[in-house]
Amino acid sequence: MIEDTQKLQLLPGKRILVLGPSGCGKSSLLKHIAGFESGIPVKAPEAGSAALLMQNPFYQIIMQDVQDELMFPQKNAAVPAQEAEENIAAVTEILGIAQLAEREIASLSFGEVQLVMIAATFLTPADVYLLDEPSSHLDPPLISAFHRLAQYFAEKNKCICISSQIADEYRYCDEIWLMEQGSVREVLSREAFQHERRKRGILSEADLIRGRLRELGRQQ
Repeated sequence: MIEDTQKLQLLPGKRILVLGPSGCGKSSLLKHIAGFESGIPVKAPEAGSAALLMQNPFYQIIMQDVQDELMFPQKNAAVPAQEAEENIAAVTEILGIAQLAEREIASLSFGEVQLVMIAATFLTPADVYLLDEPSSHLDPPLISAFHRLAQYFAEKNKCICISSQIADEYRYCDEIWLMEQGSVREVLSREAFQHERRKRGILSEADLIRGRLRELGRQQ
């Protein structure tokens, strides 16, 4: 367990990947950071605001239509209407979902709902954005689009903290927090993780595919 919580810093402009298997405590960690849970051995932020996307996006739907859903967090924060519209245009363009604006949320696929709620989360004015497995129902091009959006907000000095079971996502992040059995066990830079991951038995999808192809080759 990381005893020195100063190593777990949510700094402006940083993209963090919280990586670990299902059930290791990633969701609880993000909820703790957001102020929704206690009892986690990680120090919560002392200042700043946080926006959280939960693992099941359906739990956070408020409005019936996509446009209203994207406008809601900004209205709630008293963002001027023109600025809110410009924010929606920028976010939906990066995600490639501008065409969904006039749709009812009930008519969307699970992946489309995921994208809409990712957009709604980032449209919530905050200092820290916490996203619990946001790529779990997205294909590779959409995962790339999501991380472009995360980079867009990181460049605005927002801290982005993403939980995932997909090791490949380290490429998009500055720092990786390795979780196991409810604790952050280690903090690695992207470069250190890239160098160390195979030694630690953390395989990418490409590694798994190559391994499977070798197995098939030996069976022939």
